[in-house]
Amino acid sequence: MFDFFSNHISDSIVIISNFITIVSIFITVKSIQSAKKNERRLKTINWDELVIAMNKLCKRMKKDKFLPDVIIAPSARGAILAELLLQSLSHSREIPVYTGISLIYEKPKKVDISGYTKINNLKNWDIFIPNIAFKVENSKKILIVDDFTIAGTFPEKLKDLFSTKGFDKKNVKTMYTIITDATKNSNREPDYYYKIINTSEYYFPWGEANTG
Repeated sequence: MFDFFSNHISDSIVIISNFITIVSIFITVKSIQSAKKNERRLKTINWDELVIAMNKLCKRMKKDKFLPDVIIAPSARGAILAELLLQSLSHSREIPVYTGISLIYEKPKKVDISGYTKINNLKNWDIFIPNIAFKVENSKKILIVDDFTIAGTFPEKLKDLFSTKGFDKKNVKTMYTIITDATKNSNREPDYYYKIINTSEYYFPWGEANTG
C-alpha cells in the first residue's frame, strides 16, 4: 500500500514539475516576444507622431524666422514629410518641392537621371537631386527635408553642394525627423530635428529607415 501511494506521489510530482516547466517556458517566450514588441515600438514613429513632429519643427523654424522659398526632398520619404510640413506653413502654395531619386548600386534600374546631379551617399546607394533645384535664384532660402540620418554626412554634402552653386550657407538649412547620437556627437546635426536615438535601426510608417 505504501509503495502504491509512494509511486503515485512520485508520478504526481513529475507531472507537476513538467507542468511548471512548460508554463515557465511559455511565460519566458511571451516575455521575450513582449520585450521585442516593446523594443520595436520604441524604435518606431507612427503617423500621428509624425504630424506632431513636423508641426513642432515648423514652429521652431518660424521662431528662427526662416521661411523657405524652396524645399528639397532627397527621397520620396522626404517628400511625404515635406507635404506634412507644408500643411503648417501659411505660404505653402508658393513653395515648390523638388524630389530626388535614390538608387541602389546592386539593383540597376531603368531611370532617366539625365536631369539630375548625383551625390554619393553610402557604399551601396546614391541620391540624385533634380538640376532645376540649383537653378532657382541663389538668394532664395532652401530647406532640405528628409526622414533619417545616421551620420549626418549626406545633409552636409548637399548643403556644401548648394554652397558651390553660389548659395549663401545661412540660407540653406536641413530638417530631419530622426537623427542618431552619432550625428549629434560628430557635430553634424541638422538645423532642425525632432528626436535623437542611439541606434541605426528605426521604423517609419513606410518601412525601415535608410541611412545617410
